[in-house]
Amino acid sequence: MKNKIIFIALFIVILIGIGMFCFSNICGERPFMNLTNDEVVSINLIVRPPETTISITDEIQIKELVDILKTIVTYQKKDSSGYVGQLMQFNLYLKDGNTLEIGVYNPFIIINGTSYKTKYEPCKQLSVLGNKLIK
Repeated sequence: MKNKIIFIALFIVILIGIGMFCFSNICGERPFMNLTNDEVVSINLIVRPPETTISITDEIQIKELVDILKTIVTYQKKDSSGYVGQLMQFNLYLKDGNTLEIGVYNPFIIINGTSYKTKYEPCKQLSVLGNKLIK
């Protein structure tokens, strides 16, 4: 009887673990939900092609970027090789001295070197913003 209870408890723990894993892949995570404009000192935007780099310190432009980043939902990790198209890389320099590297290949986002599947619309907004800023 004691072994049966242990087996059932172990089975329930395994089911909960599998459920949590599947839930995070279906519902996703919001990695920038708590990011605020005040945390960002400046941004370097690198666009490839056309191999353009600009620095952004304007508070309105930083707010616009942070507002879009807050809408990003990441799903399962993906292999980051083989992307084709224009890369928008936003390097956010934070007040605490840390740097966030965010690359966008719609519908994928690369956060500090790790690639994730994400929704199309927020990535498109980041690409549109990046192209607007380099003009």
